[in-house]
Amino acid sequence: MSGAYYDPAVAGGQIAMPPPLVDDAVRYADGTRATVPQMAHDVSSFLQWTAHPHATERRRIGVGVVCYLVLLAGLAFFLKRRVWSNVGRG
Repeated sequence: MSGAYYDPAVAGGQIAMPPPLVDDAVRYADGTRATVPQMAHDVSSFLQWTAHPHATERRRIGVGVVCYLVLLAGLAFFLKRRVWSNVGRG
């Protein structure tokens, strides 16, 4: 078929739509070469961010909460040892 493009996901492998990403389709400000894998990574990263825009803040808060809980568990452990240290020493 004239003007057909290859797509392995379609039965027969030919479609009429051109690939949405092609090399050097955009120009990056930092000089990164615009390859199809690079642009696909950028698009998927953007879609991930739009799905979860507050994920970075939640992770930062989560690390702080875990550190606080570890500190609190350590303090509780040492307090328990101190309070119960005389039990059983007749």
